Amino acid sequence: MNIIFATCLEQPDYWHDDVLLADALREHGHQVMPAPWNGDFGLFRAADLIVVRSTWDYTEHYAAFLSWFDALDESKVPVVNSTALMRWNVDKHYLTDLAARGAPLPRSEWVEARPGAIQKVCEQHNW
Repeated sequence: MNIIFATCLEQPDYWHDDVLLADALREHGHQVMPAPWNGDFGLFRAADLIVVRSTWDYTEHYAAFLSWFDALDESKVPVVNSTALMRWNVDKHYLTDLAARGAPLPRSEWVEARPGAIQKVCEQHNW
């Protein structure tokens, strides 16, 4: 099986924790390689399985990252975790869904993405 570990252009190689998993998969006869999500999509299209691991720069390219999910869906290549789950997770409001189901949530503030908004909230709470 040809397995791709999705990384990012900023950190295109395996994250240190991924090396152990990649080695174990190779020991079981699989081909494993890292590939940036925002790199050559042909590598993902040719894979048998995509494991999303260290896509650290997605927050700086949010719309492109969501478009990458669309391309993954169109490719029909199995993805771990599912793109539906990742779409839910990249919008951090998913935490309120978990809290509504009884998961403990630390005190949180949702801040609009505009200049000075975080500073204003911090000042309001004397943080």
